[in-house]
Amino acid sequence: MKIEILFPEISNIYGDLGNIMLLKKALPDAEFIETSLNTEPAFVKEEVDLVYLGSMTEKSQEKVIKQLLPYKEKIKEDIEVGKAMLFTGNSFEIFGQYIESDNGNKIEALRDFRYIFKKRNDE
Repeated sequence: MKIEILFPEISNIYGDLGNIMLLKKALPDAEFIETSLNTEPAFVKEEVDLVYLGSMTEKSQEKVIKQLLPYKEKIKEDIEVGKAMLFTGNSFEIFGQYIESDNGNKIEALRDFRYIFKKRNDE
């Protein structure tokens, strides 16, 4: 099993690296890939069994949106075919229409994912 951890250096706001430690203990034979920000995610060019993204600040969400935007269609395809993706805390918000900050500013998100999550939940 191959598990990709996206951007662990900025997606640990609520101790999400503890989730990774648990996964590593529970799956000692799994291969873990830790993809840093500004690096092409492994899931783009190779088979990955699980993609994990943890909680982050709004500023970090904006960086992640910019980083994942070129791979938006690949992410959609992977979700549609049932690839396992685990987004904890507020990380799933990057797939919505926008993220609204406390001061009312709106950060445009990856968009167009609402129908996929709704479809998966309706099944």
